[in-house]
Amino acid sequence: MTKILIIISIYTSKKFIISILLEDVMISAILLLLFSIFSVNIFSQEIDSEKELEKKLILNEYQYKFFKGDTLTYRVSSRDSIVIEFGKPLTKDRLEIIEITCDSVTKTNKFYLSLRLVSYIADETFSDSEKIRRTTSPWLNRVSKIIIDSAGNRFSSTVNDSSIFAMSPGGAFQPYLILTIKDNYKLDHQSWIVSTIDTLAENGTPYPILKQSSLLRADSPTDTLTYSCNVFNYIRTATGKVLTITNDTNVLVESILNLGGTYYLSNKYWIPVTMTSTSEQRLTITTPEKDAMPGLHFISTVWELDRFIQSPQRIKFYENIENRKLKKNNKQK
Repeated sequence: MTKILIIISIYTSKKFIISILLEDVMISAILLLLFSIFSVNIFSQEIDSEKELEKKLILNEYQYKFFKGDTLTYRVSSRDSIVIEFGKPLTKDRLEIIEITCDSVTKTNKFYLSLRLVSYIADETFSDSEKIRRTTSPWLNRVSKIIIDSAGNRFSSTVNDSSIFAMSPGGAFQPYLILTIKDNYKLDHQSWIVSTIDTLAENGTPYPILKQSSLLRADSPTDTLTYSCNVFNYIRTATGKVLTITNDTNVLVESILNLGGTYYLSNKYWIPVTMTSTSEQRLTITTPEKDAMPGLHFISTVWELDRFIQSPQRIKFYENIENRKLKKNNKQK
């Protein structure tokens, strides 16, 4: 009977070689057995690869959710450096307390929000002069109102009295908290682009207009020790314009902005928890009496949620969720 020497290589997680001296009648059976072993090994490797892929694919949710009566208070710490016509720099260290309340919510989940600067302290230094402490601002206690949806899209932006001209302490184009997210679900490290034209009533009146494009990138969820948050990083380029008309003169301020930062959004309550931002503004200031003046305005800002008062509607909403979980667990037992 013919005998054949067959050298067979099987690749698994550990490579090895089997040398077998086979009878003719045994060849088919042995080859079938080896093929089965090889197929099982390949299938096992595919399952392991799928499990590793599932670990890497984390879907993050980004949305806003407010209830009528919610009150959020933020501490906003900023440092400004301003230069006009290449002159001496003005630096400001600002601490602001800004309150956001939800006035109402529509059936289509549009949120009517009011924003108010309730406290302001700033230390200003002009070149080498002594530091000046300021505790008042024309923007203090002014109420601005915006209407947004769960993705941050703006439908309206106004102030309580648009006939009184004033600007926020950080200027017409300072970093603002309520960003347009556009898409609600993104994988870890996935990027997306948001382009909008925003009316920034919360920054001043007449209303500054900002045309912007932002690149957002989903980051891994994190725990701030107070809130569990979904996180994204962002960079933005924008152009802005605001025209102030008074009895004395007209002032046109145009700005080219580049900024970036990180945004922390509670993944339980769906409210902004922290936002960091560093921005550079290249300004052009034009008046009838003078040619266009160049300027620079650098701002480093941190928004931090200081206090969150939940409305009765929100408390009831989360109580119902917990009750449903308890009923489901009891049924399973």
